[in-house]
Amino acid sequence: MADITPRPADAILFERGVLTRLRPQDAEDFVQAVADNALHLSDWVPWADDPQARQAKAEGADADWLADRAYVYALRLEPTGQIIGGLGLYRRVGEGAIELGYWVAADHTGTGLASAAVSALASVAIALADIERLELHIDQANVPSSALARRLGFRLARVYAYDPVTPAQSGRMQVWLRP
Repeated sequence: MADITPRPADAILFERGVLTRLRPQDAEDFVQAVADNALHLSDWVPWADDPQARQAKAEGADADWLADRAYVYALRLEPTGQIIGGLGLYRRVGEGAIELGYWVAADHTGTGLASAAVSALASVAIALADIERLELHIDQANVPSSALARRLGFRLARVYAYDPVTPAQSGRMQVWLRP
C-alpha cells in the first residue's frame, strides 16, 4: 500500500474569518490583493512587488497542493469575501516538519487577524499525522512577526545568517518552533 501524505482541509473556519485553499479561479484576486499591498509587503515578501512572481505564486498553488509541496490559502473575512491575506504550509524544512508563512493586507495589520489566522493554521498543521514540528522563519528585523510568534507560544530555536534580498531584511533569520 502506498504511503499517502496527509493534507490539511480545503477550508479552515476560525473565529475571525476563513482560510480557503487557493485555487486557479482565485489567482486573479490573489494577485490583485498582493499587488494592492506590495508596498506594505515588499520589506519581508520579496515576490510581492514582482508582477511575474505574484502570478507564478498564485498559478502554482494548485500544482503545489496536489504534489504535497505546499498548501496555500487565501485569507478572507467570510467564505466568498475579498482576499485580504495569504497563508501557507510549506514542506521544505525537512521530514516531520512544516513551515508556516503568512501575509495580511495593510489595513488589517494590528487588529489581531494575523494572530487568529496563524493560530488556526498552526493547529491544523500540528494535527497532521506526519508533522512533529511547525516552523516560522522570520527575519530578525521583522519585530511584529517575531512578537506574533512569541504571543502564539512558539519558541525561538535558532538564528542563522542568510543573504538578504530586500533592504529591510537584516540577514539574520530567526527560526521559531512549535511545539
